[in-house]
Amino acid sequence: MSQANTNLKVIGQLAAVLPLHKRAYQFAKENQVWKGLFKIKWVVITGLILSALISLRFIGVFVEWFSQLSAEETSVSAFQSASMLAGNISEFGTELFISGSYKYLILIFVEIIIFYCVVNTLNIIKNRNYRPQFKDFIKAQKRMIHVSIRAWIQEIVISFILGTLLSVVGFSILKSPTVLLVQFYFIGVVFLDNYTEQFGLSIKDSFAIIKSHAGAAVGIGMVAYVLFLIPLVGLVLAPILGGITAALYMNSQDIQLDSDMILSLDERNYEFV
Repeated sequence: MSQANTNLKVIGQLAAVLPLHKRAYQFAKENQVWKGLFKIKWVVITGLILSALISLRFIGVFVEWFSQLSAEETSVSAFQSASMLAGNISEFGTELFISGSYKYLILIFVEIIIFYCVVNTLNIIKNRNYRPQFKDFIKAQKRMIHVSIRAWIQEIVISFILGTLLSVVGFSILKSPTVLLVQFYFIGVVFLDNYTEQFGLSIKDSFAIIKSHAGAAVGIGMVAYVLFLIPLVGLVLAPILGGITAALYMNSQDIQLDSDMILSLDERNYEFV
């Protein structure tokens, strides 16, 4: 496939998956995909711990802002004060949801929600009634940690290489948006892997399949990225919408498995799909 055709394919996937989020939203409302999730005690406890940690960090933003005001030798106007606070909050959001390590830690925390919504979406569209048990969530969580570490490392390497190349050829202005697209892609990879996981694919094979759906990964990652910036609400909304969209998109595709991938399938996972 020529580079032009590849680019058109990626753009087509992106154009297809972005409006699919609206369908995913309607699908979620009609079928209450999240129903039952928050009745699981350990899920609620995990959510409360995460919310508490983020809330403490958010309080720290105001403490830092107050300290900055106290340290100012000259009087600060209300506008300047508000600007300083806005800057601190913006930095908090960037640090928590955009910077590499924190971003993947958040995704690991919300894996429970992503996994549950992907499984429930498949239950509905495939008319099955698989109910994951505690051991299934633990297995999914372990996989998410491996996937996140792999995605984080690849994101760092690819961003560095692309950033360096753009600087060398004199296109430094494109460095930031290019690195942002790389981040979108790997956030999307994390969501889409929850779908391929249901078919017992290894992480390596999963990444290979998702690579052929790069446009969809970018689109899902882009929307999730924006939603995660919504304080607290985004922590629930992003994984629900992203998980459902990932399942709907991948289910609509004619995904071909080569012989090596078929041989690598984990039969214990494959039976319930």
